[in-house]
Amino acid sequence: MNTYHAAPWSSSLSPDDNRYNTITVSRDNPGKVLFNWNSHVSLTLPSSYSDLIGGLCGNWNGQRNDNLLKPDRSPANTPTVFGDSWKVGNDPGCSSNCDGKKCPTCDNSLMLDYQTGKYCGRITDKNGPFKYCHAKVDPREYYEDCVFDMCMYRGHASALCNALSTYTTACQDAPAKVQQWRSDSFCLSSCKTNSPYEVCASGCVIRKFR
Repeated sequence: MNTYHAAPWSSSLSPDDNRYNTITVSRDNPGKVLFNWNSHVSLTLPSSYSDLIGGLCGNWNGQRNDNLLKPDRSPANTPTVFGDSWKVGNDPGCSSNCDGKKCPTCDNSLMLDYQTGKYCGRITDKNGPFKYCHAKVDPREYYEDCVFDMCMYRGHASALCNALSTYTTACQDAPAKVQQWRSDSFCLSSCKTNSPYEVCASGCVIRKFR
């Protein structure tokens, strides 16, 4: 019987990672966790961990239809049951039943609006800023997540910006070219003084002077 393996991670923050607003948690092997301190987390593990892990990121066995497994490896009937089974502790505000209130839903007219090129349709637009990425990273899952988040957050701009940023990260990791999609009036990225934002830029050149 297979059991889940807990990797003995040790954490450290590399100065180089500050460029990406990312923390790297690593051990002696290539395994790492990347988190943008906001809405996106990615996990990279050696192939030896395939089908030996479990959790919200799935079991990584190449089969997408059996990822909703609870800690006891029994299948969850719904995504809500799956997520709740992996909850750690009883954090205030972290509930699967909407705290006794009616869980938020999305009006069909709003959902159709969020699917357009004004919002999440930017991700799947064949002539949009992600067009060079589609062949390497399937946009459908990111598009569907974007629409869902926009519905749950009632169209809040941060939900859209986070969704586009998440797909940008996946594309650049592929790697695939992403064209400029932020602007002064749309998903403006805050930069330090004398530091302009670009979706992709060359690294800093260190010059030595005598």
